[in-house]
Amino acid sequence: MRRRRAVGSANSKRSKPGDTDILAREMEQTQGSGRIIAGIGRRPLLAPTALLLAVLVVVAIAGSWAKAQSFWGIDYYQFWVVGQAVAGLEAHDVYSDSERRRIGEAFLRKAQEDGVSQRQIRVAQYRVNLENYSTPFLYAFLHLFASGDYDTDLARHRALSLASMLLAIFGVCRLLRFSGAVTLAMVLACIVWFDPFLSELRVSNVNALQLGLLVLFLCLMRARRVPQRQLLAGALLGMTVMFKPNLVLVAVLLAAAWAIHRRWAKLSMVGLGFGVGVLVALGWSSAFFGSAHVWLDWFAAVRSMPAAIIGIGVGNYAPVKLIPGWNGVGFSIAVLVLLVGVVLGFACWSRRDACASGAATPMGEGPDRESVEDTLFLGAGCLIYLLSAPLVWQHYFVLTVPILVLVFRPTGSSNPAGVSELLARRILPVTALLLLNAEPLWAALPLSHESFFPVANGIAVLLLYGLSLWQIHHLDSGRWDFGPGARLDD
Repeated sequence: MRRRRAVGSANSKRSKPGDTDILAREMEQTQGSGRIIAGIGRRPLLAPTALLLAVLVVVAIAGSWAKAQSFWGIDYYQFWVVGQAVAGLEAHDVYSDSERRRIGEAFLRKAQEDGVSQRQIRVAQYRVNLENYSTPFLYAFLHLFASGDYDTDLARHRALSLASMLLAIFGVCRLLRFSGAVTLAMVLACIVWFDPFLSELRVSNVNALQLGLLVLFLCLMRARRVPQRQLLAGALLGMTVMFKPNLVLVAVLLAAAWAIHRRWAKLSMVGLGFGVGVLVALGWSSAFFGSAHVWLDWFAAVRSMPAAIIGIGVGNYAPVKLIPGWNGVGFSIAVLVLLVGVVLGFACWSRRDACASGAATPMGEGPDRESVEDTLFLGAGCLIYLLSAPLVWQHYFVLTVPILVLVFRPTGSSNPAGVSELLARRILPVTALLLLNAEPLWAALPLSHESFFPVANGIAVLLLYGLSLWQIHHLDSGRWDFGPGARLDD
């Protein structure tokens, strides 16, 4: 692999660039991009490599789809049943214990009487006691794609999840200026043995969809041809948080980062859009359920969630529960506050040092730089949730993808300088990726799923959190090349 930079060495010698310097820099960037394009024809292995990776991606997608067909969709069934019950006026308080049981039994009888597929009958038997603790907006939104036939709707949901996962990886790689072949390699790394995605396929939850919505938000933020893009992106983020509030930390960290970097116009427009999105989600879901009171019912249900259904033995792999002395939600909140404080502290430290040295001035406003910044703080919000929440199913770790991709982002220099860069840019990213793709390793070890994966996933997320701090510290320090020619060649 080779890395090329568009910015020439002449730029580094200017201490106070003026208008002439800016024009010269743009010319150098254009010439640098031209050298990259011209060099493509001299690399005979480029096309075969990309073609081979593309074929492997297609095979991986087909394999994932085929593998998913053997599962019942035990999580999606609950989303589907609640939507069907509410739309058919067959439910009252869907968050009460008695109504959960009644709806589950009613849909089991209906499945047995109507002669539906064995898949639907089996999942109805498995979910006769519903565990519906999702938001009203989630049920209302997913019902948009429902036809009333479970097998058809499950296939639609799987197709939507798979497409969301693929487009999210492609989207982040595009924003961070990965080359085509490396993008395909990242897709393979996040599909074939990626344990969180394999878990998502088994249960048919909504984490891949959440990931897709987050990356769509990032893409909207960079879509300069879209009118009022920041307002629309904010509305999308607000609706995404209302869809599943475990992403509220994403909004908090993005807002804090923009405030630290004094992006007040951006903060105000996205904030306004966020408020609009929240109101739309509230209105939409309240109309679907017939009352806004359903949100109070949901909040009360979440607070009284039984501990028996969220233990490690049933798949809750929350890293915070591995900490000796964990004693409940209060401990998780303390961990959350600590992790958020460390991220914001690093952001302020980096910004202060950059302003003091003047390093942030020439590159601080480039479009690629903002893409890195937004992806970095969005991903950090996901990681903090995974590290601090008392409930983290294995498929939730799909939300590591933004940071997992970002830490492999190419920079201007081809070789790491020093031990810290070697660790941050090579050893630790690869280690985290392997831990999240540890299915083959687990198969060779005499360990149970509950003993191995909580530890492996927890270590991976902790490594990615540390790498995100390293990235934040160097974001404004001039260590990265944010020019259009900084890319990883095929």
